[in-house]
Amino acid sequence: MKKPLLTALLLATLVQPTIAKTVTPTPSEMELIKSSKYDHFTTPYGTFNAYAETPQNSREYLKTINFEQTLAKAKTGDAVAQFQIGKMYDLGIQVKKDTKQAFDWYSKSAEQGNNNAKNNLAGMYLTGNENVKSDPKKAIELWTQASKTVPSAKLNLVLNSDQDNKTAMTTLEQLSNENFLPAQFTLGTIYYYLGNPDDRKKGFELIKKSAEGGLVDAQNFLVQAYMGRLATLDVNERIYNAEQAQYWAKRGCKNEHPIACQYQEYLKELPVILEEIQKDLEKRQTQE
Repeated sequence: MKKPLLTALLLATLVQPTIAKTVTPTPSEMELIKSSKYDHFTTPYGTFNAYAETPQNSREYLKTINFEQTLAKAKTGDAVAQFQIGKMYDLGIQVKKDTKQAFDWYSKSAEQGNNNAKNNLAGMYLTGNENVKSDPKKAIELWTQASKTVPSAKLNLVLNSDQDNKTAMTTLEQLSNENFLPAQFTLGTIYYYLGNPDDRKKGFELIKKSAEGGLVDAQNFLVQAYMGRLATLDVNERIYNAEQAQYWAKRGCKNEHPIACQYQEYLKELPVILEEIQKDLEKRQTQE
């Protein structure tokens, strides 16, 4: 996107969004959703988990399937299995993390038209790594193709392309109104960090709404917010609420986010730490 990025977005004139055709989960997907311990949220594009993943492509599900059987299906040309194997190598699920294997399997799946694979492959092309040469133009091309069915690809285009500000803001509002929580969270952070006090309040409410809806990134944001660790334009606007911080850390840890789990453990010990500090201070005052 053109720079400066988000100040101009705040001033954009918005148009009415076009609602996507509703995608209803299949019976097998519904079973996965019901058995999942992760948070989930529903959009016209389908149902997603706390990481904005569809049921059969979620990291939770990939931990349970048979790797060898899935690999065998991938080798026969099954595009979904190819994507799943690529993601398992990408995240290091059941196998050692291997970006080359991830790239190769994403590429095979993308060649067959799998838009989830195109979306993830585009991310690799954008930044590049030891096995993939950076190619931002290719990344935008893949995201443009994938955006027809994958809302994450639409969001990635907003964040990484040279869309004009009005178009970008309209897309964020559209996705947010359709309950695609990563876009709602992105929109909230725009207002929170770059707006005036009223905008920051609106931004915080959007972030909180996306956290309540089940997005783990927003939940982690609220942990930081309620611990008073977020920088704002005015230090007096910082919030301190240990109970809320503990609540959101617990929600995030339920979604198996490692940072949220670390905060949960830290916050469990915090009252004890503060009590020991207070006792030490009182002891020193007595000695003096």
